Amino acid sequence: MFTIEFEKIPLAAFEEVPPELRTEAFFRANELTNAYVGARARDVAVSMGSRPRVGARSAAAWEWIQKRIAKNPAALGPSGDLRRCILLENPALGAALDLIDAAAEGYPAFLRGEREGSAILFDLASPALWDRYFSNENPIYAPGNVLAAHAAATAVAVGSHPPARSLRVLEVGAGCGSAAEALIARLEPCIASYLLTDISPGFLRKARERLYAAAPVAGIDLGFQCMDLNRPPEAWPTGTGRFDLVHAVNVLHAVH
Repeated sequence: MFTIEFEKIPLAAFEEVPPELRTEAFFRANELTNAYVGARARDVAVSMGSRPRVGARSAAAWEWIQKRIAKNPAALGPSGDLRRCILLENPALGAALDLIDAAAEGYPAFLRGEREGSAILFDLASPALWDRYFSNENPIYAPGNVLAAHAAATAVAVGSHPPARSLRVLEVGAGCGSAAEALIARLEPCIASYLLTDISPGFLRKARERLYAAAPVAGIDLGFQCMDLNRPPEAWPTGTGRFDLVHAVNVLHAVH
């Protein structure tokens, strides 16, 4: 969402989007976040200097930064001032801005080929950041969960008379549990069992805490299991033929 230019998207693309996402608040949150990405891109460029040393693998990322700066540099004040203005308007965007800051601070080392992007974003200091970002309280991240839950409900043909407690759900790449939270809120009467899987034990612990604290899960058989989607399917701890719905939000891009 940080790079989408909404004015270039044809209106027909929104026809199947749930009405709760077609709001001024949604577009404004993306507008503010995009502005901050541009300001922090400029900070990265300044820190790299006039003759930057950019690794061959990160040349495309450097080109992207230049394009972001060129789009409207005069409208972007100092990033610190912009951050304060954004949070005054919408404090809920704090988690998104913190993630942008973490990326911006690590970008010079990435561009020089000194560190991998995953090492920067998933270092030991970042679990709390991701817990707040992967949340339905985050107006930048939550719409993806809403859209996925809407698609899942359509896929299982849930109408005005949903089948009570029949669905067996597997979620892959469950992260901190916000997608499960959104799906359970949408389909709770239909779900018999829900197995959340992720490569990170820490994320699964957060998911367990989040679901038992916030979601209506009393009648659902919840399970949590570590699983690496990059391993052969026969190594997955899920067996075969056990699930009616496989749910994945913000994960397939990370699977080889």
